[in-house]
Amino acid sequence: MPTKSPKRRNLRGPLGKRGPKGSVGKRGPKGPVGKRGPKGPVGKRGPKGHRGPEGPRGLTGPIGRRGSIGKPGTRGPKGLIGPAQQDDVLDKVMTHFDDVYRQLNIQMTRIGQIQAQLDVLAATVKAHSRNDS
Repeated sequence: MPTKSPKRRNLRGPLGKRGPKGSVGKRGPKGPVGKRGPKGPVGKRGPKGHRGPEGPRGLTGPIGRRGSIGKPGTRGPKGLIGPAQQDDVLDKVMTHFDDVYRQLNIQMTRIGQIQAQLDVLAATVKAHSRNDS
């Protein structure tokens, strides 16, 4: 601080040599984090992955054109008896079947007629029982 008296102004004399430097002080607190920089370039593509499992079977495709007709096969062995229409035993069995079918048809017709009569009878009984009540 400067003195007020003008006579005392230059009493200090010339400056001497500086003393040795002191030790470094403690580090101050960390500053705020700076803002994020620009995005970098896209990296190079990684290696190809392993092949996945086989998928399900697809839909059936369109049917192709018909192929060429092949050569005829070998001729079969000659039969011991003639065609089935000329066989006597088979003819007799077929006649029996025809008779059975004819009889069954007659019986079914009779059953139908009896069922119709039963329906009429049931309706009549029901009507009479209502009148009696």
